[in-house]
Amino acid sequence: MARSLPKSAPPDHLESLARLAETVARALDLSEIFRESLDCLERTLRADRSAVLLFDPDGVMRFKASRNLSDAYCRKVEGHSPWSRDERTPVPILVPDVASEPDLEAHRATILEEGIRSLAFIPVFSGGALLGKFMVYFNEPHTFTRQEIQLAQIVAAHIAFGVERTQAEELLPRDPESVPFALDSVAERIAERKRAEDQLREESKAKDDFLAMLAHELRNPLNPIRSAVHVLGQVGIREPAFERARGIIDRQVRHMVRIIDDLLDVSRISRGKILLRRERVDLVPLIGSTVEDHRSDFEGRGQTVTLELPAEPVWVSGDPTRLAQILGNILQNANKFTGEGGVIRVRAEGDAAKNQVVVSIRDSGIGMEPSMLQHVFDTFAQADRSLEHRDGGLGLGLALVKGLVALHGGSVAATSEGLSRGSELSFCLPMSPAPAGVPENERREVPGGGPCRVLLIEDHADSGAGTVLSLQLSGHVAELAQTGMEGIERAHQFHPDVVLCDIGLNGGMDGYDVARELRSHPRFVCSYLVAVTGYGRDEDIQRAREAGFDRHLTKPVDPRVLDAMLREIAARLPAMRA
Repeated sequence: MARSLPKSAPPDHLESLARLAETVARALDLSEIFRESLDCLERTLRADRSAVLLFDPDGVMRFKASRNLSDAYCRKVEGHSPWSRDERTPVPILVPDVASEPDLEAHRATILEEGIRSLAFIPVFSGGALLGKFMVYFNEPHTFTRQEIQLAQIVAAHIAFGVERTQAEELLPRDPESVPFALDSVAERIAERKRAEDQLREESKAKDDFLAMLAHELRNPLNPIRSAVHVLGQVGIREPAFERARGIIDRQVRHMVRIIDDLLDVSRISRGKILLRRERVDLVPLIGSTVEDHRSDFEGRGQTVTLELPAEPVWVSGDPTRLAQILGNILQNANKFTGEGGVIRVRAEGDAAKNQVVVSIRDSGIGMEPSMLQHVFDTFAQADRSLEHRDGGLGLGLALVKGLVALHGGSVAATSEGLSRGSELSFCLPMSPAPAGVPENERREVPGGGPCRVLLIEDHADSGAGTVLSLQLSGHVAELAQTGMEGIERAHQFHPDVVLCDIGLNGGMDGYDVARELRSHPRFVCSYLVAVTGYGRDEDIQRAREAGFDRHLTKPVDPRVLDAMLREIAARLPAMRA
């Protein structure tokens, strides 16, 4: 049941949580626990209404306690649950504004009629089993803070513990002589649940390992293809047919990379394994640069993109890479479902009164039927599954958008006036105060340097040859080694500025061993070590850092990104060696 308390929890919140913990520990029936839980929610979250619901034996979610909800409302929404009873990784679902939440379409009128404008579903989860949920409601639109979510999860953990404790006590008979037999029954239930949890963990780990290996095996052949495409663009052939063929290959490689990345990210989100690297981000330049990154896709289909951005900065607390991914996935969706010559409008608007910013992407494309609006952000959802629809994809991009936006404390919405009338997808994020000024010397960009001496250690023949050729055509001095031992020997002879090293090497010495061996020699203290691998999980990146790598690149590596990184390193080398 233990959860860490929010670092900035005020004293009255701590007092309320302590009172709840005491009630959970001593209460003889669940009604007392539920009553104290709802009191705690009112005191800590200042919720206007609240409720606790648990699954009945038939798997239907039933109200067990409520505060400030009408009987008519409870009857209408009872049984609704965003999760099935066998859900193993439920996460809180936050709805800042009921009026714009597509997933509540079936109950929107009932909820608004009750006077509710914002709500949150908090899972009551214990020992690998979903017991039910509790709800918090606000009469006005409400942006949930991280501290509020943490407090809600602490209350949920107390409710779960109370339910488990009282259920266990109900198994104990009142006849003292029968207590040992009842305790054996309770112990058997606990052991059975523990075995189930262990099996689920093993299955989850096996799935994670399979996805990581699948991604690695899919990315490896894409690396030489991407390098070869870059080389073809540098050899000076300008025949129209040649350029078209090269462009097709390049686009399809990027499309394949996006599918692999989306598949892994959706899996990580469902298991709560994505960690945001938060910082203060101005959305205005981020939106502009992300649109520019995708402009070639729009121009390739003769589409026009317009930007409507605030003149002043709009600050949010978030992971800039993930924020760009959110916008990029929606832009890709607009590009995919808008025909030749279509128009895409990107708009951002901050609302100081509500302390939120809304980013919307409106297209003139195929539009959506009303029944699709509430499912467009679901995993594997697709507006058109017909055989003729060539750009259907896997239906992962928008599901990933919803998950990443939720991690940032925001919400998503979709609107359309119908088929052939375009669509608008938007996401809302809480705004943050403007950061303190950054000294001018910290804002200066590092100028690009000249070419580097690069040693590539790669056992995939095509990938190694293609990357070395691409580096040489970009002006770098590059050599190739195909095993870890050969790479170390070449390093002593070649004295590279940068070592690009694959991780899964043949020959008995993997990339981690190579990094540790090079770092043990004084002559390579200033060499820059970069892991280049098909393994891109957070744990893979951390392991590379621990082995001594300075940076981690996931295959297939964009040759332009690689060249820019090498020139940045070249600019820093004199200072590193001083």
